Amino acid sequence: MRLVAASKRMRSRFFVLVMPEPTWKEGPKFPALESLTKFLDSLGIPWADCQPQFYEGFQKGVHLLQNLDAFHPSAEGQALMARILLQALRERIDPT
Repeated sequence: MRLVAASKRMRSRFFVLVMPEPTWKEGPKFPALESLTKFLDSLGIPWADCQPQFYEGFQKGVHLLQNLDAFHPSAEGQALMARILLQALRERIDPT
């Protein structure tokens, strides 16, 4: 929880974006998601799940991960993450 403490010292917010597991081929939800999000919720850490939007992009042939490194997002993947984060922050500010 050092990252959360460091964020508070810097007067910033800690936020987790849940990314897809590139080696998991069984669908858009990695099995550990529920445990992870329960843990984050118990600590009061906000999070957003990027997996559904990434898998939708994968199915459409959008290159959301690096070609030579499937564990890191491409420019398109980073733009998608930014949109997901922005939407999640907007929902927390004005949940109506």
